[in-house]
Amino acid sequence: MHIRDVPMGAEQLAALPPQVQHLAGRERELASKIYLHGPMTAEALEAQLSTKLSNSAIRSMLARLCEKGVLTRRRRSLAASNARKVAFVYLPAITPEAVKRRALEQLAADYFDGSLLVLLQSAVELLTVDEAASRSKFGAASQARPSLNPGVDLAA
Repeated sequence: MHIRDVPMGAEQLAALPPQVQHLAGRERELASKIYLHGPMTAEALEAQLSTKLSNSAIRSMLARLCEKGVLTRRRRSLAASNARKVAFVYLPAITPEAVKRRALEQLAADYFDGSLLVLLQSAVELLTVDEAASRSKFGAASQARPSLNPGVDLAA
């Protein structure tokens, strides 16, 4: 069963990043669960799937999703009795902050020799010029308008 077969509202589907929406069926189902319900372990994810998959198949797909940059994983601390066992929590990698950062880095790479500082300086310069132009336009417009004197009879 694919995610298309799993009931998902239009709002939920729209909440997913395009990188998740365009994944193949099973990978999309796994990633969607994590994006919509929050961080999960492979075991917790296995319990929520529409059809049964082996834990190794799930972990393999989760590793591919991490390689693709769709998910990220963190080690989860376990009790001392399970010290030899390593558990990972999988989280969304495509966050609004990550998208903003990637966009700024790409802009810097394309137009500012990769320097975020030069990008920032250019943005400040543009804002300063725009602010000065706005003030001069506003000042010129206010001088061109006739002033209203309280002693002038407008009805005449």
